[in-house]
Amino acid sequence: MSLGFDSLQGSMVCFEGRKWDGSKTMSVQAMTARGKTLAQDHKDTVRSMTLVGNAHHLGGQWNAAEGLEAQMMETRKTKLGAGHPSPLTSIANLAFKLKGQGSINRAISLMEDCCELRDVVLNPQHLCTISSRETLTTWRLEAVESGEHNTI
Repeated sequence: MSLGFDSLQGSMVCFEGRKWDGSKTMSVQAMTARGKTLAQDHKDTVRSMTLVGNAHHLGGQWNAAEGLEAQMMETRKTKLGAGHPSPLTSIANLAFKLKGQGSINRAISLMEDCCELRDVVLNPQHLCTISSRETLTTWRLEAVESGEHNTI
């Protein structure tokens, strides 16, 4: 059994060709097949969820993308532990999706959490930590300039 590999592979082709609907459909097929066969919290099922979430995100379906990202974050925390780098990536991804929805204060709060955790788990000089800090600084400045966030 391919566990949706053909659908996953087709999804990537559509994704690269910017055919979001085709990518989403095939990613959902792969995610469903893997979820039934492997389990909802299996790493390959979660990886498929990432593709579905990305297709939602790029297709402008922010709420669906946010829901999947939150589910992936919780699954990764449960399976890998909060001290593993993978949940930190999910936290950062969710923050980006929240910002894309216009939820700047929630996004900033989540990115603050991500930065604090990355300082401990990775270290302050790690490229991911530095990138997250730079993103957080940019978002704070944007929020202050737009009047949406008044505490830095």
